[in-house]
Amino acid sequence: MHDYYDFAGVSLRIRHDGDGLFRSIDKEIRYYGAGEAADPDCSAEFHLPDRKPTAAIPKKAIRTNILDGQAVYLHDGQIFLSGRDNEYVICMDFEKKRMTVDYAEDSKALQNVSRWLLKLLIIKTAEEKGMSYVHASAAHYKGKNIVFCGDSHCGKSSSLIRLIRQGARAISDDSVIFDGTHIIPFTLNTTIDGDLEKRFGIKSGSFDIGFYMDHTQRYKNVDILVFLKIWNNDTSEIKPLDGNLALLSLIRSYQKELSFTSCAARDRGGPELSKQIFGRYAALVENAKCFSFYAGFDEEEVIKTLIDFLDRA
Repeated sequence: MHDYYDFAGVSLRIRHDGDGLFRSIDKEIRYYGAGEAADPDCSAEFHLPDRKPTAAIPKKAIRTNILDGQAVYLHDGQIFLSGRDNEYVICMDFEKKRMTVDYAEDSKALQNVSRWLLKLLIIKTAEEKGMSYVHASAAHYKGKNIVFCGDSHCGKSSSLIRLIRQGARAISDDSVIFDGTHIIPFTLNTTIDGDLEKRFGIKSGSFDIGFYMDHTQRYKNVDILVFLKIWNNDTSEIKPLDGNLALLSLIRSYQKELSFTSCAARDRGGPELSKQIFGRYAALVENAKCFSFYAGFDEEEVIKTLIDFLDRA
């Protein structure tokens, strides 16, 4: 069977057998605002044979990274990932913009890895269509589009939740897609970790980011770029950030978040694409106000500092 989607400006086709793995991914994609499209930019295939997976990692593939506890291998511009005891093998071919999953049975680990790589496929396809990906969260608050940037666990989702509770509209969580003039809403499930539970009193699975999003909307321009840091202090500070330092921070975060895909791009002669991506980052920084946000440990003080700053900015 084939199903078609339009997600964050990218048309995706999924070929599948209709089993639990597909249904879990299909439900999430449709809920977060995917429309239907018939002319795909990229594709994914889920194969469920009656025995062990038929695919295999090439003998000369080189291990480059670890994803969700599993080794990631690179060979001839393709990325491979195999589950424990080879219960599944995933191949990502960025040149052909295709992902294949060969597996013996559905599992939570397979669902998590598959949805992450599927999101990655959409991101890389969006880049080749001229759009930019930023490892960030974004909100529309009092007429301004604010993007929170930074490494994992630095407070991107926390900052988004803070603004939502002040009446903001969520645009994206963890992944921002920018087409040069507009932010395109793009997200999957928000992960509720221990820090979010403690700070906001919410439990895993209870915070529904989709409820606060409008996927039919396009948000013109990025008004404010906030680079998040957590420091050992009870008070918070927000300071203007030099544009060159902001650009370097975006590039470093990109390379850290998508490190093994950068290897694949180099392997297939992709320096020109990287140059284009970072050139778009430069334009993004040039047209936005950039700040560093040093967040303290007192949640009420953090919220007050953030809201007071945005009301003045």
